[in-house]
Amino acid sequence: SKYARIPAPPGSPPGTPPLREGRPLDMECQPATDKHGNKAFGQIEYEKLYGEKGWCNVDVGEEPVHACPCGLDDSLWGTWCEMRKASECLNQCSLRGTCVRNMCRCDPGWYGTACERKRAGEQAEPVSSARRKELKGSLSVVTQYPVPAAQHPPPAPSRKRPLIYVYDMPSEFN
Repeated sequence: SKYARIPAPPGSPPGTPPLREGRPLDMECQPATDKHGNKAFGQIEYEKLYGEKGWCNVDVGEEPVHACPCGLDDSLWGTWCEMRKASECLNQCSLRGTCVRNMCRCDPGWYGTACERKRAGEQAEPVSSARRKELKGSLSVVTQYPVPAAQHPPPAPSRKRPLIYVYDMPSEFN
């Protein structure tokens, strides 16, 4: 079809985005038959999706015979699902990665839910000026206060601190 998804080239590393996303066909918008007329699991007539005026072939501005919702991941919007919503990643991936579909794809040497952790044995470096310029305007000005634990020597605690446990979980649980 004219607006089909084109996957990443064979041999691309895992996580490589497709060459073209394509129009979404979620569970509410599946064909009842294939192109040969064989029964499928959906409810929409094949021609309404893949025909000349079907959802997968009409250009932006044309009226399709049947319109489908923009999908379950909420990343697309518009009448023809032609616009992508801005991704919202935790802490803007700590300026050490790229936000893709609300998940951080970390730069080499960084890992964690928000790319906040440096791989063991590597030196930490400041955020690149290119990355700062990329996000300029999207970040509000934050006043940085000195962290007491970073002072040398650290100040003695004035009261007992609560115990807070933080666990790094594998990505399939995030």
